Amino acid sequence: MKIFFFTLLMSAYSLIVFAQTKVAGVVFAESTKEPLAGATIKIKEQGTVITTSRNGSFNFVTNLSSITLEVSFVGYQEYEKQVSLPNLVPIQIYIKDDPKTLKEVIISTGYQELPKERSTGSFTKIDNELFNQQVSTDILSRLENVANSVSVDRTSSAAGIMIRGLSTIQGISTPLIVLDNFPYEGDINNINPNDVESITILKDAAAASIWGTKAGNGVIVITTKKGRYNQPLTIDFTSNLTTGTKPSLSNLRQMSSADYISVEKMLFSNGYYDNLISDPSHPALSPVVELLLANRNGSINTSQLNTQINQLQNHNTVNDRVQKY
Repeated sequence: MKIFFFTLLMSAYSLIVFAQTKVAGVVFAESTKEPLAGATIKIKEQGTVITTSRNGSFNFVTNLSSITLEVSFVGYQEYEKQVSLPNLVPIQIYIKDDPKTLKEVIISTGYQELPKERSTGSFTKIDNELFNQQVSTDILSRLENVANSVSVDRTSSAAGIMIRGLSTIQGISTPLIVLDNFPYEGDINNINPNDVESITILKDAAAASIWGTKAGNGVIVITTKKGRYNQPLTIDFTSNLTTGTKPSLSNLRQMSSADYISVEKMLFSNGYYDNLISDPSHPALSPVVELLLANRNGSINTSQLNTQINQLQNHNTVNDRVQKY
């Protein structure tokens, strides 16, 4: 009798073991398509909780025919997935970013990238979204409107940049510009603003520990857009459009053609154009002066002169052509 019950017990145990199914899969971030290590997975029907490995994979054994996986990870939305067993193909789970979670601010010193809480000194981080809120064809016009402590001196032909005001009287007051981790000695206006990914402005002496005395006037660290490993194809399009009313020349307070010709006739009779007429280089004369000169030389008579001048008086040539084109 004991042997019978023992055999029956072992048979039941074998059936339970045989009914167990192995479940395996990987958890990915939907935005980057990269595996997430340390994501929490709860088997809802069993109450079992497991975490993903370094490569985002997980596996467990269950004897259920259908399970619900609850996936959670810091900075991502919780996700539930129904799985019917047995499932011979590894499960792929993609979870979305949580927009309510504050994103970690990464500060680029031009030498390394650090989280905001680990960086020392005063700085301003301008991401791509904030940088593109301004519409202009150069970096400086965008910076001076969104970055505090940055001023641009446009009194001279070459615009000068200052961080936290004038730092020296006779020395160089411009900050150091670092472009993709290398000091940039060229004109900052030569950098295409549409290529900029982010800008970090280092404002105080803490930057001198990285870049030395060149950082005495501050540092502008510019990071440009570039491809990354396993990054899908992305296309950016930027368009700037400015609209305005067509200018009307009739609003300008200027002399009419008839009045201008009257002045030319008065100046000609007083010898104002004699030096230009006798100049060996033969400078250009206005049509009215040419007609008056031809009449004085006898090339045309007074009747022909008056007829052609009246035509010019009644036609506002300059305004009509400028308004048309």
